[in-house]
Amino acid sequence: MESTRRNLGILLAVGVILAAVAFFLRYRAEQPPPPSAPGYYEGPMLPKSQRMGPPGGSGGSAVPQEAPTPSGK
Repeated sequence: MESTRRNLGILLAVGVILAAVAFFLRYRAEQPPPPSAPGYYEGPMLPKSQRMGPPGGSGGSAVPQEAPTPSGK
């Protein structure tokens, strides 16, 4: 009987500690990062066309290349 009460007490203490850690992590996750954090943007959300960058994607040239003209043979 005594060992059962002790085991229940240990389980209860571990449960309380785990719940406290979970609530602390949830509290930290809900707070926004400070404005001085690198890469943190506080301005208005940009339209998708402006977020995606210029047409042509990354790595491509901005000037479209012309297709070669077929020879008239």
